[in-house]
Amino acid sequence: LEAADGTGVDHDATYFSKHHISGWRHDVAWMTTPASSPMAAVRVTWWLLVTVMAFWWCRQAAADIPRHRQYSDFYFPRFVYGATVYGDHDVSSPIAQVVAVSMATNVTVTYGIRQITCGEKGDEENVDNASGIFRIIPQDGRISTSVKPPLCGKDGLPNATWKITIEASSDYSYDTALLRVETKTDQTFPCDVQEICFGHTDLRFRIVEESSPAALFVFPPGYAVNSCSHARATYRVNQGDDGDVFAVDKRSSSLVTTQRLDRDTKDHYNITITCRLHQRRGTRRTKVISNVTAHVHVMDVDDNQPGLRPTANQQNVVNIENRYKGSKILSRPVELWDPDEVPNPPEIGRYHVAMETNLHNFISAKLDSKEQEGPTGVPGTLLSTNLFLKKTIPYAMEGEYPLRLTWQDATADSSQDGNFASLNFTIVVTPIRLQFENLTYKAHVDTRATSLAKVQQLSVVAPPEDSSITYSIVSSPQHAQGVFQIHPITGNIYLQNETLLSLHAPGLFQYIVQAHDPATNQTASATIDIRTSNPAPGGYNNDSSICDPSLCASHMNAEACVSGCGPGAPSGRCQWRSQLRKRWSRRFATCSPDLQTCPDFVCDEMEQDHPELCPQDCTYNVIGLARMNVEHTPARGVSSAAGPCHCGTPRTCTCG
Repeated sequence: LEAADGTGVDHDATYFSKHHISGWRHDVAWMTTPASSPMAAVRVTWWLLVTVMAFWWCRQAAADIPRHRQYSDFYFPRFVYGATVYGDHDVSSPIAQVVAVSMATNVTVTYGIRQITCGEKGDEENVDNASGIFRIIPQDGRISTSVKPPLCGKDGLPNATWKITIEASSDYSYDTALLRVETKTDQTFPCDVQEICFGHTDLRFRIVEESSPAALFVFPPGYAVNSCSHARATYRVNQGDDGDVFAVDKRSSSLVTTQRLDRDTKDHYNITITCRLHQRRGTRRTKVISNVTAHVHVMDVDDNQPGLRPTANQQNVVNIENRYKGSKILSRPVELWDPDEVPNPPEIGRYHVAMETNLHNFISAKLDSKEQEGPTGVPGTLLSTNLFLKKTIPYAMEGEYPLRLTWQDATADSSQDGNFASLNFTIVVTPIRLQFENLTYKAHVDTRATSLAKVQQLSVVAPPEDSSITYSIVSSPQHAQGVFQIHPITGNIYLQNETLLSLHAPGLFQYIVQAHDPATNQTASATIDIRTSNPAPGGYNNDSSICDPSLCASHMNAEACVSGCGPGAPSGRCQWRSQLRKRWSRRFATCSPDLQTCPDFVCDEMEQDHPELCPQDCTYNVIGLARMNVEHTPARGVSSAAGPCHCGTPRTCTCG
């Protein structure tokens, strides 16, 4: 519960929690027996019983407490009010009057005093509400003091600051405001126009849009009696071009709204209030005039649904040009306008966009919102919707797919009306022929590379997810045959025979590769030029350097790793990866033939066919401080580890 004094603590709730919970502790103290006692087994049962009973009692008690909600049935148009009690104050005259504004008509509001404190900040004392020092009329919110002068605390301080938390309540909700009262027993009431007409409350108010016409503030002549010689006060409101939105009621001397306000049209008003004091001295009549400016801020109620802007994307037909995952479908986003303000902080799930289409497995919608000034100059919410491909559309897929987008503000009062903005268009998917991403590929290979070293990944444009496409080499020069090969499933070009490579001088190896899709009976061709070269001067070479040909993953430290030349190493030597932090990490220390592809948490078909390439991704047996990669079904490979991982065989890895 929120406190009216801005502390964020409800004092009654604090008292309840301290005193009642301490009482429960006292009641059950006899049950806290030592663990060795025969009653130790019963103790837990008793505590469970008491906890269940306490929870039930709290729920029953909470059901009787009115709920405090921001802008519920009614609310105070100010959080803090001010008043002053002088030494010559008449106890029969109220010191202030507070009024609550109703959202609807026929709401019965009852006023009461919730808490009273006095003293300086940091040294305040609570005063019993039943003391009678201050009282309030439940029907109209007039506050008065029965003591002249009101004295603060046990020392009876005459000049002090009083804080009175005032509550307005109905059967189902309540709101609170704070009345700050200054006592000046050594001064008399100053008979100046400002004091008589306007008192000590800053005229800044908040009113929730669409509230029923009501009083915002009662000026002192409406409730107070003073000893000044002025006969009466009259008020006039100057609203400029805003029309007759506000007025001062002559009978109650209160500032009122004359109509329901709409924040979508105007969110603030600055009005000038003129007070005239009519004074009679003998046969002479004089007028004393005072002007003040009242500021009224209109608070937003989420009562609108977003609507399509006139400039919204009105394309009837949208052609898919880029079929790859992450591509934008629309040339520009669809924009909508909501006159309601942007929530701060943003409410999760406030705006929704629903999509009806048979392409829902391929398309996702992203909805963004930001504050922007509207046509009337009042800030509102601009919504932008972009459509993306969440996965690649296969090359052979075709058709026309109707798509309907519907937007909804789920928290708006109008959410039950069903009048939501929507947009319809057709997505056209045109098939393309099976083709490689490039007609010609170029690759470079070190003559020190070991067998199974990956050279180049070849792929066709937009392959299906469960692709049946196979790859093969269909033509190569005589000297290139058997040196390099392509994996039939992954399309990886790799070194097949390092011995044959060593027999040739550095030069060009050219291959023509083919992709075939039996599902569509289509084929595609591409050329790959592989150029080999010797290492730079100063490096080792395969003829003179001694290395360990066992699989790279078997090495347990950096020194052993870089002296290895196991299968799959493009540079001819294994590569060591250090662990950045000595804790659980996906970037665990390990030795690999090629750190660009191993470990990458994917055991592809080539690694499955050749387990010695990357046991870290493909093993089914992990020992030590490591977690299995559950992204595979069944789980396989190392997902994270608390220390270096090495794999003595392709089937088992040990970490930690």
